[in-house]
Amino acid sequence: TDGLAASPIPTQAPSPGSRPAIQEISTTGLMLSGNVRLENSTPLGNVQICRSFAAYDGETVATSDDSGHYEAGLTFIPGIETIGVWPKLEGYSFDPPFYTWVHYHGLETRTLDFIAKISSGTPEISFPAECGS
Repeated sequence: TDGLAASPIPTQAPSPGSRPAIQEISTTGLMLSGNVRLENSTPLGNVQICRSFAAYDGETVATSDDSGHYEAGLTFIPGIETIGVWPKLEGYSFDPPFYTWVHYHGLETRTLDFIAKISSGTPEISFPAECGS
């Protein structure tokens, strides 16, 4: 025949190193971001953003910058967990005073904004936990 010759059929499967590996990435946890502003919309910097799990004391996970913005990187959470997040800066009270919810599983990204107002004395709200650094 003067047509094209048929290609030979491979007799064995490709070796494992010759094909790209399939990689599954599964992340479970929490990422936080948001803004802290005064009642007149002026950004407020240097505000501690505190986060706690269930009945544990909180920890500072971010601090707002000069534009009032904060971001907390990924915190791994392996299962169901009660989360609390609140701002802290001496001389200010915040609205809302804190956020709380139950994280179930998977990657959760939350944007939590706070409005600050100048106050004196102790906050009217008792926070869900202390906030260390």
